[in-house]
Amino acid sequence: MKAIIRQLINLQEKDSEVYKLTKKRNLIPEKIEILKKTEQEKSKKINDLKEQYKSAESAKKNQETNLAQTHEKIQKYESQLYDIKHNEEYKKMLKQIEESKASCSTIEEKILIFMENTEKITQQIKSAEQNFSSEKAEIVQKINQANAEKQEFEKEIAVLEEQKIKIKEIISKPILAKYEQIIKIRKDSALAVIKDGTCSACHMMLLAHILDEAKGGKTLVTCDSCSRILYDPDNVQHS
Repeated sequence: MKAIIRQLINLQEKDSEVYKLTKKRNLIPEKIEILKKTEQEKSKKINDLKEQYKSAESAKKNQETNLAQTHEKIQKYESQLYDIKHNEEYKKMLKQIEESKASCSTIEEKILIFMENTEKITQQIKSAEQNFSSEKAEIVQKINQANAEKQEFEKEIAVLEEQKIKIKEIISKPILAKYEQIIKIRKDSALAVIKDGTCSACHMMLLAHILDEAKGGKTLVTCDSCSRILYDPDNVQHS
């Protein structure tokens, strides 16, 4: 039984390492997804700025068209002044000209604001694109590194799995089935060392007959609390 315990300890070491490596490997897709999302958000920010530029530029052109039409209207009104013979009509036309000129001033102010806005957005786009160029290269590098890490983890796991197969071949099926049942539930360990009369895994005090059986090393003994296979480190040579 001592030899079997040694093999189970060896198997558990491999399983524990596989468990740790698998956890690390399984975190990588999420890490890559976060990196891709970061890239998409930065790209979207640039696209949003470009849409803002288009909107501001379109609004500016509309105002420029409006300004040109208003100037034409003023010229038309001014050309008609010479044909007006009644004083009231003349005053009315002058008022329309004044109102149109005031409208031109308002439009020109709006155009100036749109010009300043488009210039500001242009600078923001330029800065964002420059930053994104280096940031994207860094993100791609991190994604490639993460994929390389994943492949390395998978290689290490494959080697450990091969080692596990060889160990399992020399363990009896009933004992192996018991071990695999426990490791499936406990994930990282199926065995626990006895320490100061307690199970080192769940820290429960062990009954005297359990301690005696484990120290005897003739039968497979499990913890009544966590069901892990118990072994005495002084009684089992670790190999």
